Amino acid sequence: QQKPKPALVDKDGDVVSPNGMIDDEDDYAPEVGAENDALMAARPSPTGPPNPKDRPKYVDYSICYYDNTIIPNYWEYALKFTLCDNFFSALRGPSRPNHLYTMAAQSGGLVEDLKGGETCIYNFPTMVDLLGQASVTWKYYNGYNPQVENFRNPLPGFQEFIKSQNLREHLVLDSQFYTDIKNGTLPQVCWIVPNIRLSEHPPVNIQNGMWYVTGLVNAVMQSNYWKNSVIIVMWDDYGGFYDHVA
Repeated sequence: QQKPKPALVDKDGDVVSPNGMIDDEDDYAPEVGAENDALMAARPSPTGPPNPKDRPKYVDYSICYYDNTIIPNYWEYALKFTLCDNFFSALRGPSRPNHLYTMAAQSGGLVEDLKGGETCIYNFPTMVDLLGQASVTWKYYNGYNPQVENFRNPLPGFQEFIKSQNLREHLVLDSQFYTDIKNGTLPQVCWIVPNIRLSEHPPVNIQNGMWYVTGLVNAVMQSNYWKNSVIIVMWDDYGGFYDHVA
């Protein structure tokens, strides 16, 4: 048995993954959450008010917003189209259950992410069951391996997908989206999920994610699909550090 690699620590003393993440939602370092917990437990109990100079850098951005100088395309969408300012995550929790909600309008009672490397087998109905019954075409475009279940790609974990190669053919890489538009073979319903580097998940560059979304929207706008399409842009978590309504 190989010894685990030593944890990476940034200049603030926080355990980070090879992707620079400081939480356990990183496929490349699934144990970083446990390492963070151990690091926090080892710290002495505070004896007075915290010194702002001792805060890790990511705390500086925990309660803030990004304006049109940073994410101009999103601001343009909000100004010219519909901003769902009363649209919230169905479950106040992490990525896995929220991604399940996008596929099934429920999470089967799951409210947490799993420990690093663990997978699930799900046995409750999904929206694709309804689409199939109504002969509505669909695909799930994913920036990860589309055939492997993870917390941002739940469908391969459903029993019906495990048993059916025909259903698994609906799970494709997100790059296929552009090919399907070009070939005029876009299905009636599409889900599109980026990989971690384009996900806008802290601390990755949110502008990269904005341009990723912009490319997808532009591809639809410049196609024959635009005149009768609905595009919904959303994120998978509830915020975590704050809630912006009472």
